[in-house]
This record gives sequence, C-alpha cells and structure tokens, in this order.
Amino acid sequence: MIKYVLTFCLLAVVTTVFSQQQPANNKLIHLIRSSSVQGVKINGVDLLKVYNGVFQQDYSILSSDSAYLNQKANTFDGYGHVIINQGDTLHIYSDNLNYNGNSKIAILTSNVRLVDKDATLTTNYLTYNTATRIGTYINGGKLVNKDNVLTSKNGYYFANSRDSYFRYDVRLTTPDAFVVTDTMRYNSGSRIAYFYGPTNIYGKKKPKDNDTLYTENGNYNTVTEQAFFGKKNLYKSGPKSLKGDSLFYDRKKGLGHAVNHIVFNDTEQKMKLMGDIGNYYKDEERTVVTKNAYCIIVTEERDSSKNDSLKSKTVTTADSAKKTVKDTAKAPPGKVAPASNVKNTKVPMGSKLVNDKLLPPNNTAKLKSDTSSVKNQKKKKPMTIPKLPVDTSIHKKDTVRIKHDSIYIASDTLETKLMVYKDYKIMQEKIRLSRIKDTTSRPPSIV
Repeated sequence: MIKYVLTFCLLAVVTTVFSQQQPANNKLIHLIRSSSVQGVKINGVDLLKVYNGVFQQDYSILSSDSAYLNQKANTFDGYGHVIINQGDTLHIYSDNLNYNGNSKIAILTSNVRLVDKDATLTTNYLTYNTATRIGTYINGGKLVNKDNVLTSKNGYYFANSRDSYFRYDVRLTTPDAFVVTDTMRYNSGSRIAYFYGPTNIYGKKKPKDNDTLYTENGNYNTVTEQAFFGKKNLYKSGPKSLKGDSLFYDRKKGLGHAVNHIVFNDTEQKMKLMGDIGNYYKDEERTVVTKNAYCIIVTEERDSSKNDSLKSKTVTTADSAKKTVKDTAKAPPGKVAPASNVKNTKVPMGSKLVNDKLLPPNNTAKLKSDTSSVKNQKKKKPMTIPKLPVDTSIHKKDTVRIKHDSIYIASDTLETKLMVYKDYKIMQEKIRLSRIKDTTSRPPSIV
C-alpha cells in the first residue's frame, strides 16, 4: 500500500514539474512540416531557421516562406506568403507575421487580407487573436461583402459572429445607397448595418427619385433596403419631409411610416401635417396622418393698402421734349441749350454742332484750344440732331406687401395628395354624384 502511495506522489510531482515547463493555459507551437531547418543564434538567442515551414497551435495552421522559431519563448516570425488558416472558411494573408503562442496574438503587416466566406477585409496592419478570432486595425481598412463596400479608420472583425465594428469616417456604399456615419456595426451574413451616432443615408437612383434619411440610432438592411430608425429621425424627398420618434422606410416600395410626434412638411405646398401616426406613399405623393392629426396651411394675400413712401421720379420723353423747347426759347442770343436737350427743337439753317454745343449761324467767335484739333480734321457733313439718350430713370419697385396667414384643421384622420387636373375633375364628379339622391328605388310595400 505504501508502495502505491509513493508511486502516486512521484507521478504528481512529475506532472507538476512538466506543467511548470509549459506556458500557462497554452500549448506549444509545433513545426509539422518544412523543407529545411537549421539552428542559428541571433543576439545570443538560439533560434531555428525554418524554410517553407508549416506550424500548428490548437486549431490554427500558420505557414510562411521562411521563419525564425524561438522554442523557448514559444514565438516565431514569418516572412513571405504568410497564411493563417482556421477551419475551412477563415484565411488570413500577409507579407510578414509575428506570432506569440502564449498570448495567441498574431501581428500581420503589409498587404494584409482576411477572407471569411464572402467577406474580405484588407488593411496594412492587423492584430488577430487566434483564440478569440477577433481582428483589429487602427490605420484604415476596407471590408468588401458582395456588392457592399465599407471603409473606416478603425475596425474590429469578429469571425465567430461575422460582425464588424467600424469607427471614425465610416462609409458604406451599396448599389442603391451611400451611408455616412461615425460609428457602425455591420454583419457580413445578414448584410445589415447598425448605427449608433449621426448617420446620413443618400439614395443613388435617378436624381428625381433620390431621397435621404437621417438618424442617430437605427439599422438599414442593404438587401431589402428597409430602414428602422429610433432617434432624431428625418426622411426627405425634394420639398417633402417626414419625421417622428420612430421611423420605418422601405426604399423599394417607397413607403414611409412614422410613429409619435410626427411632422410631415411640404414646403412647396406650404402645408404641414402633424399627429402620432403617419404613412407616406412616395409613388402616389400621398400622406395619411391619424391619431391626434391636425394640419396647418399657410396662405398668401397681396396687400396693396400700404405702399412704399419712396416714389421714383420718372420723366417721359414728351415732358423732356416740352422742357427742351422752353429752355431753347429762353436761351439768350449767342447761347444755346446743351445738345442733349435739342430733340424736337427747330434749329436755324447753317447751325453746327461742336463739342456738344450748337453754334448759331454767322458765329465768328473763336473756338477754345480744345477745338483746335477739329480744324485739322477733314470737313464733315452737317450733323443731324442727335437723339435723346435712353431713359435711365429708376423703375418703380413693386411695393405691394404679402400677407401670410395660417389655417388650422383638426380631425381624426387627415390625408393629402398631389393631384393633376384630370384627377381633380374626377374627384369633383364623384363628390357631385354622391349628393344626388336616387329616386328610382321605391320603399318596400307594407303588407
């Protein structure tokens, strides 16, 4: 009996010593295949230089063109065509690798590419934990998932759930929308984006069909193009907008649904609908608001009772002609009125026009020095009387003021719809027919 007890104690001591030699809660990195191996010493440390080596730890397979394995520290550095495989779906590629078998942290640099089924993450610096299967980058990266492309400054990829968290300058591009935000979670399996901060979603269809969405908390399904928003939500389409505490929008169907404190605003029609439940139908340009619904319509009326006190003075051509004749008649002998005022005025024969002055006949007065150049010029034919310049008087401004007023309408249900003239006439005809009583039917006979 004592013999068995001593044997058991000895086995326990050996097991304890062996466990102390192994890294705590970790397994050693095993070299399972290589083309050649040689021992080297670098900076006083004994290493194994491995060519075309394949290493394994737990469920991770790591390979590279060349590597330096430190068996004592349980680490290795790989160079050239680095590959990390975890199962059949996850593969990571890079040019360089530093792997710590104790912490199971892999640092991959230069041309890093993480491929997980139909999602591909690219960056130049990736930290990947082979135990938790979480990858992190902080210097910019891009995730491509089928037709969706996401870029950000910082990113975290969770291979187990296929969730990605993006931070700072996040951009999501889909075939039909462009999303700009600062914080986003994206699932590569469902292709749903989740927002946790100010987010704008812009449509990428034809300009007339474009619409924008804003929220600070919600999600957007890039497959179905359905959005669910829950904080500071706003939908805009041209002059129309819809907001509420909760907002749902189906881009494919053109259907918007808002709940609680909703406001539908149409700046083109100068109309605003409010209530607690509302639906917007984009194709029909129709809005239905129920539950505590009321409407505000802004009207305009021209108010001509008050005009601007500043009145511009205008002089007609006829008035200016009359004044010119009077001025000419009053001018003393030897002096004439300026040429700009000589329209419709009789001028004596032989008069000449020099430097905008009309000289009477037989005028022997010498011209001033400024007219000396005229003598050297060739004689011109007598000039005709110039026309009056274009009237540059200030046109009278429209001082008619616009009166703005508001009409309030309250009801259980309010509906608005943009109608063309044809639909309007059809609606009027239906209203007219509904008021006509049917006189052809007879009341039932009493037996």
